[in-house]
Amino acid sequence: ALQGSRVIWDGDGHGAFTYPVVLPQAGLTKNDIPLRLDYATFDPLKGLPSIPASLRAADITAGKRYYIIQYRAPILQEWQDALRRTGAEIVDYLPELAYVVRADAGQLNAIRALAAVRWIGDFHPAYKVNGGIQGVKGMFLAKIFLWPGTDAYAIQGVLVSFGAIDVAVAADEIGASGAPQIVAAIPSDAVTGILNLPEVHTLDRHYPNVLNNRESARTTGVADSRDPNWNTLGVTLDGTGQTYGTIDSGL
Repeated sequence: ALQGSRVIWDGDGHGAFTYPVVLPQAGLTKNDIPLRLDYATFDPLKGLPSIPASLRAADITAGKRYYIIQYRAPILQEWQDALRRTGAEIVDYLPELAYVVRADAGQLNAIRALAAVRWIGDFHPAYKVNGGIQGVKGMFLAKIFLWPGTDAYAIQGVLVSFGAIDVAVAADEIGASGAPQIVAAIPSDAVTGILNLPEVHTLDRHYPNVLNNRESARTTGVADSRDPNWNTLGVTLDGTGQTYGTIDSGL
């Protein structure tokens, strides 16, 4: 059933997906450097959050895996350069002062030797969780973010094998970073398996855009200014061709 902007299926027999609610680590001070994830906020030097066995990184040493690399201070360009010289691939930034990197065992050992590195740890499947999927039950509409460079079309078939339907690659949202997104209706009891896919970066609820207000433009007279019979100057007033940007101050 479609309710507002949320797609909900009822009575389909799928169990709810839940995970432990991890509160922010007690005793954090201004001198700590916490990792601020949707799953948990914690200073890794003070302890790690509880993670279910099903959402922990597999204990394997062969091949490349994803790790969190946290620094001791605001990251300098020379620290980035040193990290890249190890051969590791920087794939994402995490607050505070951390990168997610893709590296093999040899590259990880080289990273451990970097003086500016504060902590290294696994990027667990649990860390891919967005809070919006806590408690979901049955089929729900999800947006699945993949790592840069992933072949999203190859992952479509994998998602179908988990019971996903209406699987679509959001091709228009593949940016310069090469990080694609997939929108699909997935069963709640497949969430754990999808989070464990190495190609998956994040799994979140997806809420389709819906038009909620058709009248305000007419009430304020904006609709008239869009009417070419009224707007004799030929000026485009519907947003077409306008440029906008978002600036992150880092504060």
